[in-house]
Amino acid sequence: MSDLTTKIIFTIFLSSLTLSYLYTPFGCQVASAVFPGVNGRIVFYSDRDGYWRLYSINPDGSDLTQLTHGRMDGEPAWSPDGSRIVFTGWDDGDPEIYMIDQDGSNRVQLTFNSVWDGEASWSPDGRRIVYTSWNETIAVHIMNLDGSNRIRLTRTLAHEQHPSWSPDGSLIVFSSNRDGDYEIYVMTPDGREIRKLTDNTEDDYSPSWSPDGRKIVFVSNRVTKTNPEGDPEIFSMDFDGGNVTQLTFNSVDDGDPSFSPDGRKIAFTRRDVEGWPFVGWQLCIMDSDGSNQVQLTDTRAIIGSRGGSNRGPDWQPLRNRYYNVNLVSTGRSKVIFGNTTYGNITLSMKPGTYKVRLEAQPGFELTRWETTGGVSVMRPDMSETACTVLGDGSLKAVVAPIKAGGPIIPTIWPWVRIDQIVYPPEAGSISSSPEPTYGLITNPWATNYRYNTSVTFTATPKDSRVWEFVEWELPGGLKTVDNPLRIVALRDGYVKAIFRTRTVVEAPSQSD
Repeated sequence: MSDLTTKIIFTIFLSSLTLSYLYTPFGCQVASAVFPGVNGRIVFYSDRDGYWRLYSINPDGSDLTQLTHGRMDGEPAWSPDGSRIVFTGWDDGDPEIYMIDQDGSNRVQLTFNSVWDGEASWSPDGRRIVYTSWNETIAVHIMNLDGSNRIRLTRTLAHEQHPSWSPDGSLIVFSSNRDGDYEIYVMTPDGREIRKLTDNTEDDYSPSWSPDGRKIVFVSNRVTKTNPEGDPEIFSMDFDGGNVTQLTFNSVDDGDPSFSPDGRKIAFTRRDVEGWPFVGWQLCIMDSDGSNQVQLTDTRAIIGSRGGSNRGPDWQPLRNRYYNVNLVSTGRSKVIFGNTTYGNITLSMKPGTYKVRLEAQPGFELTRWETTGGVSVMRPDMSETACTVLGDGSLKAVVAPIKAGGPIIPTIWPWVRIDQIVYPPEAGSISSSPEPTYGLITNPWATNYRYNTSVTFTATPKDSRVWEFVEWELPGGLKTVDNPLRIVALRDGYVKAIFRTRTVVEAPSQSD
């Protein structure tokens, strides 16, 4: 029985709250589409204690934390800033949508209906929620964050499920059986311009966007040369439905795919039957190309009982987590919050005058402001700046730990590779503070530094009588003459020290 069929069959029993080991009460969780950022914790739901509750875990499988203790909770999805979670709960006897803070506190009910509401996913700006509601048919709806202004988007007699908002907010992807079997569709947030992305005789469902909006991962039981039995496997495709690629190859069910915020990993679930009759669904992660599959949980229960399942993972984006930004605009000036990545924030700004104040969280500090596109900074104080935007431009606040080795954002790979290049190679050398590390030891032959730490590079000529330093070259064609060079280790890259031979001017000869 496919995971999709499980979803539909189980929901029929909701009115009596009948539980069976064959059916999970939430089915295929769809991850919230988010802007690129840093990977945080993974939230999921599990019946490991006999009741469906929300849990979170680090991407390496450590620090399992129970978040909810309700009657029955599931289908979690992180907010775009990683501070809150929407989910489905059964507090009043039927499925409704709720919201909690990241630590499980401040539980708030958002929908109040006698029908089934669930499968919630955030809009990229965090102001609206797309979800599904079952009243005779399953339809996609949207509403404001406080539960107001509920609007139905799909109006067929089919089951239309698993909605997820694109990172740029322009599209909502969902699955529908309007053509007889489940296929993947997209539509605009007003329910118009519906386009079909997949078309085959088997079921495609549970779609989720990549952080850059270029890819969609989904589950399919289509029969292929690499999947002759038609087992539910995870596939990816381009945003327009092209370039379909199978990512998992197993004789058991795989489901619930969810991209990591940095786009490098995918969290998913796998049906574990190796210990039969002790079975369960395990939480796993893999690289975005399907390689390096790792199992994070290990819970099983004897067939016919509850307690062995972990479902619906969603990966926490760490955006705008280390500072508070207060923005005051004057006149008709307008600010658009752009991508916030790796601890920094960039404000894309229309012409006007602005006053921006940034307050870093404990352990972090504002290191500098960066301006582009016609932004004239009038008072570039470190914590507060006033600026006038003459044309479309941006103002970027760069945040770093107060000292090297400070708080580290949890990631699968918490080191950044920065290669050191000397040109010409014989001209000199590059030293760094702190020295490169690999894991917990110092390694002078490695080029890895702890993520988000401040690194100072110093270029030294081999022989100052022959060579002199000219400039640094950085990725993207950036150049600077600062020596030493101080940067924050945010992503893989390089620093290239360029030297030149000194010009020797001979003293004029003197005649007697």
